[in-house]
Amino acid sequence: MAQSFKLKGSLFTLSVLQLLSLDLDQFAKDLAVRVKMAPNFFNFTPMVLDLQALTLDRHFDFDKLKTILAAHDVIPVGIRGLPEALIEQAKAAHLALMHESSAPAPKTELSHLIDNNAQGAEMIMGTKIIEGSVRGDQRIYTQNGDLIIVGSVSAGAELIADGNIHVYGILRGRALAGVNGNKSARIFCQQLAAEMVSIAGQNQTFENIQQLTQRPTQIYLNAKGDLIVAKI
Repeated sequence: MAQSFKLKGSLFTLSVLQLLSLDLDQFAKDLAVRVKMAPNFFNFTPMVLDLQALTLDRHFDFDKLKTILAAHDVIPVGIRGLPEALIEQAKAAHLALMHESSAPAPKTELSHLIDNNAQGAEMIMGTKIIEGSVRGDQRIYTQNGDLIIVGSVSAGAELIADGNIHVYGILRGRALAGVNGNKSARIFCQQLAAEMVSIAGQNQTFENIQQLTQRPTQIYLNAKGDLIVAKI
């Protein structure tokens, strides 16, 4: 009998939605405002739910939370930051439990960040210069080096690098630098119009792309670990 499926190991970059309040009604209102400002970012985007900032007892309305997210086409793929008393409730709501290790991820594991069988996916070892623009269906990961784009990046594209990211044009889509934990990594671009940028796991989304920078910009982490967007 022909095989109907197979299992493959892989790692993906995922956005984290961290709840800061137990008031889910207020959360629903705030999420609706944010989705209206940046609809492309929330369009069937898979996210990990983070509840570690909340003081939780023995009950949490996971079903209501999922209903709110579904109303805005946000796909919860897992949850983290749960006390042990709520684990069974999360499982009953069909939420995967995400466990965050304090140890840095081995570099060899990051080779699976890009599925090379996927259309538009490309993994590069070491610093790489790409001549020309990056299309919206492309996802490029540079392992153990910088990613340099001599051109612009289209909406929907994703740039990922262990080191720095340089874009000599307009940066749209998503850019994630220092994904292997390098907090000194930076993102440089001639003009910033991105949906999301990230340095070593510290993310920032932009609500109104039209108000972003119209001149050379750099993104980095300061001494406190805050993500800074500054004009050059």
